[in-house]
Amino acid sequence: MTTPTRDLAFASAAALRPGLVSGEISPVDVMESVLSQIEQYNGDHEGGVNALTEVFPEAAMASALEAQEIFAGLRRSGDTPPPLLGIPIAAKEKHFLAGERHSEGYTPWAERRAAADHPLITRLRNAGAIVHARTTTPEFSASTFTHSTLWGVTRNPWNPSATPGGSSGGSAAALAAGMTILATASDIGGSTRVPAGFCGVVGYKAPYGRVPGVGALSADTYRGDGGLARTVDDMALLHGLIAGRHPADHRSWGPTGAPDFLGHSADLSQLRIAMDLRAGDFPVSAAVASDFAALAETLRAAGAEVVDVSLPVSSDTIVETAQMHFGQIISQVIAESIGDDPQAATQYVREVLIDSAAAASRSTLIDSLRADAAVQQAIAATMQGFDVLITPTQGAELLAADQDIRAGFDVDGVHEAVLMKAHMTLPFNIANGCPVMALPMGISPSGIPTSAQIIGHPYDERMVFTVSRAIQRLLPAVGSPDLTSFAPLPA
Repeated sequence: MTTPTRDLAFASAAALRPGLVSGEISPVDVMESVLSQIEQYNGDHEGGVNALTEVFPEAAMASALEAQEIFAGLRRSGDTPPPLLGIPIAAKEKHFLAGERHSEGYTPWAERRAAADHPLITRLRNAGAIVHARTTTPEFSASTFTHSTLWGVTRNPWNPSATPGGSSGGSAAALAAGMTILATASDIGGSTRVPAGFCGVVGYKAPYGRVPGVGALSADTYRGDGGLARTVDDMALLHGLIAGRHPADHRSWGPTGAPDFLGHSADLSQLRIAMDLRAGDFPVSAAVASDFAALAETLRAAGAEVVDVSLPVSSDTIVETAQMHFGQIISQVIAESIGDDPQAATQYVREVLIDSAAAASRSTLIDSLRADAAVQQAIAATMQGFDVLITPTQGAELLAADQDIRAGFDVDGVHEAVLMKAHMTLPFNIANGCPVMALPMGISPSGIPTSAQIIGHPYDERMVFTVSRAIQRLLPAVGSPDLTSFAPLPA
């Protein structure tokens, strides 16, 4: 039986908002609740969830007290509070904070400091959110697990032996463990959706350019910044606040503010939905397949026309296409960062560089662009005549917390050597005009959540949000993890 204080830590921002506005809930109580979860369960390199690189308890409590006073003043004046006033949000470490460390998980950069806030952080603070903690990533956000020499191993709150995914693994683990109400994330190959899937929360990859980035890498058409939340409604609110045109990123586009799809649900009986269990031929565990089949039946029962499809491109082609792209861009940036001392980087980063450089050496930039276009056309052909496409977020039931990038993974006793094939996210970074929502489907026998991704036609965010909201309302909630394996609750 949980206490009311602990319940606050697992609430959605939308559920907290009315009480905060009316004064029935204090921002101080909310902040105390998430800080208590951190104190009990985050731990350190040797134990605990280990989702956070830094926590700012004094500053966070001062900001919560200030928010409480602002709410009181606004109640007297009758004015509307900022949309996230008093809401704790944990920032992925790459979303830098002025004056704070910005290491990218790379040990030689452990004391590097940021000169200014990331544009995403500025927008969240302007909306009243309180950045109370920062979250772990793999080094240079270079994998779909989360461990590094600098920060140690981040564990999945649902099962300590498993990874929460990556690279936004710390953000998803913190959210699942009640250490925050919202979190920031980013996605270049699944780095928002994979941890959302493994941790039983909601993650959204927006179309390319919808959320502003920073620097030369904002030109990488696979990438995108975003967030993680407990509900689609919270995700819509968060996305509306961070998205939109920004002078720091001339490729950014669209409006900022509450989107017109906030709070809308699709009439599923009017929709044609394509469902692809294997996204072509990716390996899928029986547990994921079972939950995916149950989702299809739920959609049919709600009146949707559900059609089984198969993406006409192989997982080998998807991986090779992505590696060619990474070899042309991100691996070169990482290689420049580590310079003449490659041994300072973790082993998996060195191996990522080797693999992507090899793929790039087999191709030219135009070869990479042609490969991207071929995958995009295959997805477009598969989606033609449908409102959305749905696939699992990942076929693997779990990956080890200390996953070796060379170890591959097992699906129901069958070994797959290529770790990138554990997830079905990469096709929709290659086709990065597609908006994609990751939603929990159920819980596997290993205790890890399963997840589906709802894929829309290029730039059709409204359809993805409305369908996702309808699905979340139909499916049983996965709830929150039992954290007693990390630390006992106080008596």
